[in-house]
This record gives sequence, structure tokens and C-alpha cells, in this order.
Amino acid sequence: MPPRRNKPPRDDVPPSRPQPAGAEPPKNDAPVILYDGRCDFCIAQARRLRTIARGTVRLRSFHDEGVLADYPGLSKEACMKEIKLVEPGGRICGGAEAVVRAIRWGNPILGVFVWVYYVPGVRHAADRVYRWVAENRHRRVARGG
Repeated sequence: MPPRRNKPPRDDVPPSRPQPAGAEPPKNDAPVILYDGRCDFCIAQARRLRTIARGTVRLRSFHDEGVLADYPGLSKEACMKEIKLVEPGGRICGGAEAVVRAIRWGNPILGVFVWVYYVPGVRHAADRVYRWVAENRHRRVARGG
């Protein structure tokens, strides 16, 4: 029996936010997580997400020189609000949806369960929780939590 291959997430799920024009990923077939590399909490969560996704996503701090130039449709302000997932085809999503889609890319077992995110009401609640955590991430780190 041939080994199972990890399949990328289906693209029939509409993005939560419109994709910025001109945003193209670097020439690579791995999805990229853009995160705040100056935030200890964000660094830890990005690494945790990469582990859950079994190393199938690349991590790039949008603060690093030239990173945002690779994604001309994204601004520093947009990236400061939430992580961004840039898929190989150029699709961009952010926040809780980026987390869900990154997990689906690399972990087929958990990928089955993350469809719950798309259940009416769940997505809205998950997005609100993500926004609250993102807005308070610097306070969490300052308190050591």
C-alpha cells in the first residue's frame, strides 16, 4: 500500500477576507505564516503552529528585511493585527482562519476536526477570541502569561 500524502486544504472554502491584489508567495510550494517576530508570545505561537502542522508551513517574521516586499498586497499594519497564511497559489487569510488552514495543510488527523471552524457561529466566535488575544498579546507577555 503506498504511503498517504498530505493533501493541501480544499480551496472551495471562501476566504474570510478578500485577497489583496498582487500578493504572491515566494516561489516555493510550502505555505508561509507571516508573524510578528518582535513579540515573544507570537514567536512561541507561530512555532507551536508549525509543530502542529508537522513542519509543513514556513515561518517568516514580517519585520525581517524584504519579507513584506515578497507580498506586495500585505501591509505591516495588516500583519500587526493578525498572523497571515500565504498559500502556494497566492491565497491569503489571517487570524483564526490562518491557524485552521495551516493545521489542515500539515496534519490530516487534526484537519478533519478543524472543519468545525466553518460551522455557522463557530467561525464568528473563534474570530472574536483570536482578535481579543491578538489585541492583548503584548499585555500577556508583559505579565509573563
